Amino acid sequence: HRNQSELVLGRSSQISGIDAAPMVSMKMMIVIDTCKNFVLYSGLDRVTQVTIPQSIPTSCLRMQHASSSPAAMKHSAVEMSPIQSSSARKRTSLGERSSVGSDLSFHQIFQTLSPVPHANKLETKTSSPVCSGDARKIEHVIGQSVFVAGSSNQRARLEIPTICQTVYVKKLLYAMKQSVSKDLGLSITTRWYQVRRCLTQPDIMKAQDEINLFKSWFLNCIGMDKNPFSVD
Repeated sequence: HRNQSELVLGRSSQISGIDAAPMVSMKMMIVIDTCKNFVLYSGLDRVTQVTIPQSIPTSCLRMQHASSSPAAMKHSAVEMSPIQSSSARKRTSLGERSSVGSDLSFHQIFQTLSPVPHANKLETKTSSPVCSGDARKIEHVIGQSVFVAGSSNQRARLEIPTICQTVYVKKLLYAMKQSVSKDLGLSITTRWYQVRRCLTQPDIMKAQDEINLFKSWFLNCIGMDKNPFSVD
């Protein structure tokens, strides 16, 4: 029996969380931890907490219709280009709330949900989006899209930024990881990913912009303010 004040140091063999699902495209695991945060793991190593720059507001997720099937969601995710996705996100202002489905009129929905048999007064507020604190289950992972169920059976979609898009950056990261220890390689990937995901829309940035960002980040890591070389 150990004293409660005694600290035991060592490597953890498990991850505490509410739900988890593999992200094959990133070779990682996305986990809803006990504090309802979305966290990426590489094996048992915590990479980073997921933030969604395009979410509006940042603590909430964009609503999906509860009646949408996984096949329909996958189909829509494939057909929508990054530019179209960006345009759709921009149409949602900070003051907007997600509206209910369009299959029924607002009056019909109100009458159906109202606990009062003879309710005839329309409610003026619409339902608010699923927030990260309401997430209880990861339903599907399709590419970079993670479909989440909320505590009231509402659905939302997270778009997880990729680690990189250009072959140039991908090859450099791979070479750096191969030339160092596993722990240091994970640290390199984690630091780069944290820099990249802080951008407003990292997955629609131009290839040259990502290359320039990587060069600036790497030179900063090794203590060089300016790049004396040119790869252009």
